[in-house]
Parts: sequence; C-alpha cells; structure tokens
Amino acid sequence: MPMRFLDWVLPWRKQLGNKSEHIAAKVLVSKGYTILSKNWACKLGELDIVARIRDTVVFVEVRSRSCDHTVVAAESVGRDKQIKLSRAANSFIFAHKIQGCSFRFDVIAIAWKKNSPTPDLAHHENAFEFIS
Repeated sequence: MPMRFLDWVLPWRKQLGNKSEHIAAKVLVSKGYTILSKNWACKLGELDIVARIRDTVVFVEVRSRSCDHTVVAAESVGRDKQIKLSRAANSFIFAHKIQGCSFRFDVIAIAWKKNSPTPDLAHHENAFEFIS
C-alpha cells in the first residue's frame, strides 16, 4: 500500500516543531530566562514553553514554517489560537498557584529557509494580550 501524503507530512511537521521549540528554549535561556515548563498540556490546550524572567511569567508560542520570512510564522497566531492559549495559561497559573507575578504572551517565529542550515528567528515580546 502506498504511503499517503499525511502519513509523510505529519511526522515531518512534528519533527520540525520539536526542533524549533528546542532552539527557542535555548535562545530564551541565553537571554536570561528560566524555563519552567515545555509542552505543558491540559484539557484546554497546550503551552509550548513557559518561562520566567525576573517577576514575569512568559507563555511562549513557538511558530515555525518552511519559508523565507519569520513574519509568516508570527502572523499565524490568530485570534482563535490566542483565546486557546489564554485559557491554557489561566489553567497553568491556577495549577501552579502562581502569585505576585506579571504575565505576558510572546511568540517566537522561526523560518526555515531552503538550503540554509540555520533558521531565521524573531522573538516578539508582548505579542498579544490575555483574552477571556
């Protein structure tokens, strides 16, 4: 039986996502962030990276694309995704009993260019606000 398109694409996308999240975490640590959690999931959604810098807990959405510009990856976090991330973040805050901190959402956009061994990366701080 021949391999279907999705049988090939889905593992490749997951591998690209995992590689991108690893790079994003390394960049955050190099900037002084402490990684609190990776791929934290609850019934309301998943948070790629939860980090802390000083008194701020940062929920980081990592978006990666095979393209030439990080803008394409960054713009892929639409309102529906923002709502889902906000709900997951509220669950994380409640589950970990976090108090006395400020919170924000960042997006790390990664563009994997053809024929380039390293991706372009853009870290967008305060990319969007909590949505209830």
